[in-house]
Amino acid sequence: MQINPINKYLNSREYKLILKKDLFKDKFDGIEKVKSIITSQVENQGGTFNAVNPEFKLKKVWYLDTENHELYKNKNNGLVIRVKENQEKQGYKVEIKVRKPNRNDAASYDLLHPEKSEKYEFKDEKYKFEEDIKTPSDSVFSVSSVFEYKQELYLNSYNDILSIYPSLSLDVSDKQAKLVKVNDFEADEFNPDLGEIIFANGKSAQIQLSIWNSPKDSSLPSIIEFDIDVKAEKEPLNKNDNNFEEFPQSKVGDIDKLYKKLQEENIGIAILKPPKTKTEFAYDYTK
Repeated sequence: MQINPINKYLNSREYKLILKKDLFKDKFDGIEKVKSIITSQVENQGGTFNAVNPEFKLKKVWYLDTENHELYKNKNNGLVIRVKENQEKQGYKVEIKVRKPNRNDAASYDLLHPEKSEKYEFKDEKYKFEEDIKTPSDSVFSVSSVFEYKQELYLNSYNDILSIYPSLSLDVSDKQAKLVKVNDFEADEFNPDLGEIIFANGKSAQIQLSIWNSPKDSSLPSIIEFDIDVKAEKEPLNKNDNNFEEFPQSKVGDIDKLYKKLQEENIGIAILKPPKTKTEFAYDYTK
């Protein structure tokens, strides 16, 4: 367990829904249906949805862990290593994330200050201290960083993670244990942006989908995640301002209302019982 609270203020919040797969038998029809529902519901709230034509850039996605899943699941370490292989240009984008149900626990992990190396490029603008809202309205917190490896993926053991973050103290029995593809699962991912919501009070949020297909069966997606992404208010000028809120009701009240509306049974797009996240799907995957 880390000791010092490195992160004080959240900088991002994502409202997540897992959508019904049958809507995406044709992914273009599914996307248009979701855009139509968002447009209707946002207009009912007095706002506008500026939809865009999504780009379909294919990526391969998988997770890395030890054989017995010590990093993320089996010892409650909460360390997620997600790899995306860019199919258009050579290279790998890796997200390293520590996910915890408690905000203070997540805040204590420093993923903002990696060791410098020629092996990877650290994307500092992709650093997040984030709150995820999941169906029906549960919160989970995480810190995450994104790295790009241009040629080779230099992540073979937990020691390679420690070479990036030496102070990352997790309960791992064998730091040299080989990192492998979790459950040998790999997905074809389309990650289209759908557009921007402008609410009646002028506050905005971005809408995005993440569509996973199994390379062995592309007839129906494995999982579809819908995200409403909102950036936090800026940090207070006075660091002693204990009343500061990153997500005041003036910023997220309309988003909360929309998120609850999209979970209503008559809307018919979301899986209503608490569903698996993408990470859980990969860790529970069986051939």
